[in-house]
Amino acid sequence: MSDEMSRFRVRRVFRPFVYRIAESLAEMGIRPNHITVVSLLSAVISAIFIALSNVLLAGIAIFMTGLLDGVDGAIARIMNMETRKGAFLDAMLDRYGDVIIIGSFLFYEPKVFFLFRFELWILVAIIGSLMVSYSRARGEAMGVRCLDVGLMGRSERLFLLTIFCILGLFDPRLPSFGLILLAILSNATALHRIFFGFRMLNTNR
Repeated sequence: MSDEMSRFRVRRVFRPFVYRIAESLAEMGIRPNHITVVSLLSAVISAIFIALSNVLLAGIAIFMTGLLDGVDGAIARIMNMETRKGAFLDAMLDRYGDVIIIGSFLFYEPKVFFLFRFELWILVAIIGSLMVSYSRARGEAMGVRCLDVGLMGRSERLFLLTIFCILGLFDPRLPSFGLILLAILSNATALHRIFFGFRMLNTNR
């Protein structure tokens, strides 16, 4: 897979829409950190709908969580308010949001069995999602650039769950299978970043 393909991001597709929203909110005086907090609240709402097995509203709420995750950064750039504190808050609340959304599948019905219990897939998905972010953050802290590689960045993970939740209208098992797919692909992405980062560190030692 080429580096260009491995860095494809869903957020690039929605970037014009995200910036239109960000410009409107910036004119209203809404600050980036406000949207960061609202994005976390949207993740909590997503989790509630997942737990209630309301797949349509869950899909919409997850999509909004991903959308807002792009809006806060866009507002920061538009208003020239990019700060290390804001980036830190965004990263921390994003991780909480990821765990809350994925963890809520403990209460989703119907669960499915694929190779092993569904609860274990939830754990694997949480580990993968956290490691995708941590591998990039740790690598970049050590001087490795361009670690935004692999298929499952945060925008892709949320978009995948959005699609599979909405498909749950046709088959209620599909959101559970989407979670399993997320678990597999997020860990594959984390391993991709680990090996990529290790290779870059080995080259630059």
